[in-house]
Amino acid sequence: MRVLHLGNTNNIGYAIAKSLRELGVESTLLVDRSDFITSDCSWEDPKLKAEPCDWIKYYRNTQRHRLAIGFLNIPFPYFHRLEQSLDLARLAREYDILQAYNYDVALCLSQPRKHFIAFCIGGDLNVTALSPSIAGQLMRMAYRRAKFVFYSNINMIESIQKLALHNAHFMPLPIDTMKYLPVPRPDIKEELGCEILLFSPTRHAWATKGNDKVIRAFAQLVKESPLRMKLVLCAWGEDLKRSRALCHELGIEESIVWRPLMPKPDLIKHYNASDVVLDQFNLGAWGLTTLEAMACEKAVMLNYRKEWAEACYTEIPPVCYASSTEEILALLKDFIRHPQKYRDLGKIAREWVIRHHSSNVVARRHLEFYNSIR
Repeated sequence: MRVLHLGNTNNIGYAIAKSLRELGVESTLLVDRSDFITSDCSWEDPKLKAEPCDWIKYYRNTQRHRLAIGFLNIPFPYFHRLEQSLDLARLAREYDILQAYNYDVALCLSQPRKHFIAFCIGGDLNVTALSPSIAGQLMRMAYRRAKFVFYSNINMIESIQKLALHNAHFMPLPIDTMKYLPVPRPDIKEELGCEILLFSPTRHAWATKGNDKVIRAFAQLVKESPLRMKLVLCAWGEDLKRSRALCHELGIEESIVWRPLMPKPDLIKHYNASDVVLDQFNLGAWGLTTLEAMACEKAVMLNYRKEWAEACYTEIPPVCYASSTEEILALLKDFIRHPQKYRDLGKIAREWVIRHHSSNVVARRHLEFYNSIR
C-alpha cells in the first residue's frame, strides 16, 4: 500500500505520514513551498533543514496566485493550483491512495481513477464548503467524491450534518507524545522574573479565539493578586493590533511578554515553563494548542461544547471550562489558591492525550480505513 499525502497545514500531513511510515506504510508527503510558515516541515522538525527526507516532495510552484511567463510575473487567481494539478498527475500513478489536507482535496478531482481521502482542518469545511463560491462548489464536489472524509475537530459536526456527508468520520489530530512531554523549564520563569507564568500562544482572532477575554481576565488578576505574574502571548493574527491596544488600555503592558510566532521546539519549551495554558474561548472546540499543552502535562483553560465532545470521544477531555472573562478569572484565582490541583489535572490530561491522540493511535485508525479500501 502506497499513500501520497497532499498538503501540510499546521504540519498535520507531516505528522500523519511520519507515524504511518513507522507502522510500515509507504507514505510520501507532497508540500506547497508557498504555503504559510507553519506548513513548513522544518517548523515542526528543525533538523530537516540540514537533513532533508527523501519521502518529502515539493510542488514546483513557489508563489501563490501567480502566472510566470518568462520574465513576467502576473497576478492570476489560483494559477498555482493548476501547476500543482500537473505535478500531481505525474506523481499520483505511483500511489494507491491519495490523502489530501485542507484545500488540497480539490486537487484530487483531477485524478478520477484514484481513491482519495479528504482530511478537513477547519475553515475548509466550516466556511468554504458551506459557501456558494466556486471554491465552495469544488470542495463539496471533492467531499462527495472522496472515499472518506475525515474531520479533525469537534466543531465540524454541524458542517458535516449540513452537507449530509455520509462518508464522514472523526479522526483525531496526531500528537507525538515522545516529543510533546513534560520537561521542567524553570529558566524561562527566572528570565522573566515571575512567580506565575501563563501562556496563550493562540492566534489573535477575537471573534473565534476570544483573546480579549484572556487579556481582560489577566488584567483583573494582576490588580487583585500581589504575586509577580506574566502572560506570554504570541504576536500573530488579524487582531494583533487590537490585542496590543487593549493591553495598553488596561495598563498591563509590563506584565505581558510578546513572543513571535514560535516553531514547535520553542513552543514546547514555553508549554513546559508555564503554570497554565489558555487556548480559545469562543469557537467551542480545541485544536493543536490544547492537545500539545496537555501532552506536556499542563492544565488548559478553554471553552468547548460538551455535546460535540461526547459525539466524538468515549470520555470528555480533562480540561478547565470557561466561556467568559469572569469564568476565566475565577479559574485563574482558583489556580492561585490550589496550584497542586492543576498540576494533578495536567498529569491526567497527558494520559488522556496518549489514549486518544498519540501518533500511534491515530496511525492505526488510519490503517483500518485504508485496509477497507482494498
